[in-house]
Amino acid sequence: LGTCGDLILKFFIRLNSAVWLLETGELDWAREAFSTVAEVIKGIKTSKPHAMLNINLGELFLEARQIGNAREHYQLAEGHLSLTSPPFFKSLVNAGLGLCALYEGDLQEARMRESELSPDPSFWTFDPTLVTVFRTRMIIRRGDVAGALSHIAKVRAAIRGRFVPAWIRLLLENLKLSRRHRIPLGDPASLPEAIRLCEGL
Repeated sequence: LGTCGDLILKFFIRLNSAVWLLETGELDWAREAFSTVAEVIKGIKTSKPHAMLNINLGELFLEARQIGNAREHYQLAEGHLSLTSPPFFKSLVNAGLGLCALYEGDLQEARMRESELSPDPSFWTFDPTLVTVFRTRMIIRRGDVAGALSHIAKVRAAIRGRFVPAWIRLLLENLKLSRRHRIPLGDPASLPEAIRLCEGL
């Protein structure tokens, strides 16, 4: 058996690999990779790794449109939050549960979860996709499509060159909204750039 330090190192190595698969849309492979992470985490008692794993599993099931499973994991993550948890963990949990609520048609919970979000940071140190998608969809619920598109554009500009998979995912969200509401994409030059970046992943 390894020491606690050995287990945590192994946890982060395996988690990073699983998250990369999730971010690049390889959901089946990501699911398998997260199952190996879950085996490692059984030997870890501290709450932070359990919160991290469940936040990522929540996102995996959201992407797969398995909303009940997503909600279950976000609620497990919420149960592992503490005063020493990184502040953005709470934002990720609230955004995840807020998106679950939107899929389930529960606007009351979605509004409550939105009210619990922290303001966007001036400099992103974590993947902003989940929080941005949720915030954007709530803005659209209030009828402000232009505001929603502006918000996505602002976040994409802030993370350009640093969070490449997130930048691409937010561009796709931008495209879906633009097409649904018949609004031209504000920066069409992003499309060939996104294709080039995808080929390099």
